[in-house]
Amino acid sequence: MTKAVHAELRARGIPESKWKNLPKKNLLRAKVHLIRADEFKELRVTRDIKKEELVTDIEPKSALMKAFLDEKQDELLAAVGK
Repeated sequence: MTKAVHAELRARGIPESKWKNLPKKNLLRAKVHLIRADEFKELRVTRDIKKEELVTDIEPKSALMKAFLDEKQDELLAAVGK
C-alpha cells in the first residue's frame, strides 16, 4: 500500500518535501490526507464540494494506485460498511 500511496503522491505532483518529513506517527494517514486534499482542489470546482471532509473517494492518477484499488476494492468497501 505504501508504494501505491507514494506513486499517487508523485503522479499528483505533490512535492516530496511535503511528505518526506511528516511525523512518523500516523505517517500513512498523513500521506493519504495530502492525496485527499489534492483531490478536493479538483472536486470543489467540478462537483461543487464545499468541505475537504466530504471527499469520500479519489480518482487515481497513478497506475500503481489504480491497480491497488482495483485489487482491494471489495475489502476496502467492507471495511467502511458499504
